[in-house]
Amino acid sequence: MPQDRITPTSPDQLSSAQASAHNYVVSSLQSHFGPSLNDTFKTQNEDGALIGPLATLVHYPRLAKPYFEIVSAIAELASLTPDVRETAILAVGGIYKCGYELYAHGRIAAAKTSLSHDVISALARGEDPEGLNESCQAAYELSRALAEKKGPLDQGIFDNAKEVLGQDETIAVVHLVSIYAYTCILLNAVDASVPKD
Repeated sequence: MPQDRITPTSPDQLSSAQASAHNYVVSSLQSHFGPSLNDTFKTQNEDGALIGPLATLVHYPRLAKPYFEIVSAIAELASLTPDVRETAILAVGGIYKCGYELYAHGRIAAAKTSLSHDVISALARGEDPEGLNESCQAAYELSRALAEKKGPLDQGIFDNAKEVLGQDETIAVVHLVSIYAYTCILLNAVDASVPKD
């Protein structure tokens, strides 16, 4: 049962630095996902405290801005389709068995991509999905290999991703896997709870 080892803190109990980080995170999320973000997945609890990885970013406010800056820089590196992006993110979440990441990105995938419920579910279970298009399959194979296997990435997997997705897109997927592996490790370390909605 998740413990939330870094407890979400309501905005009125934050230090000035934490409050500044809180406001930065909220505005960053809204600029990326739009004002109806919480209709897709919950980022705040009933008293306005940020939850999931966001609770830790606010608790240690020096982490908040660099985290979102790297996420934005990855998005600007190459134009990945929502299907490819969420395939990569869910593949990482499934390997790490990361509840909040799978909760949030499962809902994003259902709302913003053409990935089927069966594909989203298989990715969340850490299983090979059936029916991916060529681009998503290449992103999945690359993501799984990076997140699961030790040592250098297999040349054939890299070459296939580069041929199917393009070089910049392949490197963008590599960076996505890296930042979401970090996010999953952070979430699993603090045992972040998954909203019941």
